[in-house]
Amino acid sequence: MLHSPVVSLSAAVAEEANWQCRWLLREFASDEAYREKTMCARLKLLLVHYNRHFDGLAAPQEGEAVRVASRFVSLLDQHYHAQHSSRFYAEQLGISTYLLEKHVHASTAQSPMQWIRKRLLLEAQLRLQRPELSIAEIAYQLGFKTPSNFGRFYKKMMGHSPGDARRVGKRVTRREQLQGLCVCLGEFTRSLGILDIPLGF
Repeated sequence: MLHSPVVSLSAAVAEEANWQCRWLLREFASDEAYREKTMCARLKLLLVHYNRHFDGLAAPQEGEAVRVASRFVSLLDQHYHAQHSSRFYAEQLGISTYLLEKHVHASTAQSPMQWIRKRLLLEAQLRLQRPELSIAEIAYQLGFKTPSNFGRFYKKMMGHSPGDARRVGKRVTRREQLQGLCVCLGEFTRSLGILDIPLGF
């Protein structure tokens, strides 16, 4: 049976994690300079914040699953633009793809490939907002072999191609991006058992 690991956190620690997530959502919706770099730094702090309070608190089996999932997410943040297979991340963690799948799914109710696809989609949405980047450039920056491969991926995820998004006014809006970020943060924080309030805007 799938379940989220249970970690006993104080009200103060849980509130701090809640605040960090909501700060990320506010920052994402802003137009401030260096927004993306600031968000990446803050998200890494959130991961450290959680890991600091998790060590030694969970049951051994649950602890191993969450530690693997946490390390996987950290590696994904570093390599999503070049590595799209779960095998790569399993090798980096020194475990089999079966164990990676088992631990990540047990901790987050999402498979490694679902995490990879969602991370790529979020980054694609961000880069499509930059008119100086062509769709081909975005495709290669995100590690797709050809722009057509990227187009098929994007259409499968969003229901329309990146070219359509720019040509006929279906351009991904800031609200759609924010919804995507809400989903990602919501899944992550709920999997950690630190948020009871659904993230929204």
